[in-house]
Amino acid sequence: MYTLNKLENMAMLFGNSIDGILASYFIHSLDDLPQMSLQKCMKDTGVSKASLNRFYKKAGFNNFKNFISVLMKENRKLSFPDKDYIEDLILFLQDYHFDKEQINELVKELINAKQILFYGNQKEMSCLEYTTHILRKNKIKVTYLNMWEIEMIYNQLKTLKKEDIFIIIDTSFNIQNLSEMSISNNYLINIHELRNSDFLKFYIGEANVDNYLGFKNIKIPNSKEEYKNIVVEILDKIIAKELVKTKGEMK
Repeated sequence: MYTLNKLENMAMLFGNSIDGILASYFIHSLDDLPQMSLQKCMKDTGVSKASLNRFYKKAGFNNFKNFISVLMKENRKLSFPDKDYIEDLILFLQDYHFDKEQINELVKELINAKQILFYGNQKEMSCLEYTTHILRKNKIKVTYLNMWEIEMIYNQLKTLKKEDIFIIIDTSFNIQNLSEMSISNNYLINIHELRNSDFLKFYIGEANVDNYLGFKNIKIPNSKEEYKNIVVEILDKIIAKELVKTKGEMK
C-alpha cells in the first residue's frame, strides 16, 4: 500500500496546498480510478496540467497512466483482505476480547458521519486501513491529523458538524492520564476543552470507564507492548467487517 500511504501522508501534511488537494482527491476517488483521466482530474480539481505532472513525478511515476494503474492495484488488494491472514491474527490473540456493544455504537456513528478526524499515535492510526478504506468508498471524508500541527488541528476541529466524529487512538495511555497531560502540555490538544463540543468523540485505547469528558471509549484489551499494533489491526478488521455488514458488500 506504499502509494496510498504516501497519499495519506501528503493529504495530512500539506492540507490545502496543491499537493494536499491532489492527494485528497485521489484518496476519495478510488472507485472512479478506472474512468480517471488527466482531463477529468484537471476539471475536478482546477489544478493545471503542469502541476499534475509535478505531482505524480514526485510520487515516482513517469506518467499519469502508470500512477493510476498502481493506485488501482493497491485499491483492489485493499478491497479484498486475505481471509486466512485475518483469521490467523484473531487466533493468535484469541484471549483478547473487544466489547461488541462499544464497537457497534462506533460503527453506527461512523456510517452516519460526513467527516471523521483521527488523532493520536501515527503508527496505530495507520493500522486502521480497512476501516478507512470502507469509509472513503462510502464518500465519508477521513483525515489523519498530524499531532505536531496543533493550530491546524484546532482549525480542522472547527469544521466538524454535529454528526461528525473526532477519534483519538493511543494504546499507550489511559484516557484519564492523557487528559491530564493535555492540560499542561501545549503540544497536545486539550481534551478538557472539547468536552462540550457538539461533534461526536471516541477514544480508542486504555480506559476503565465507558465515557470520559464526552469521549465514548473503545477499550483496547491489555496486551504486551510488542502486540499492540496487532491488536489494533484486529480491531480494524472487526470494525471493517461490521461496516461492510451495515453498508453492504464493498465493490
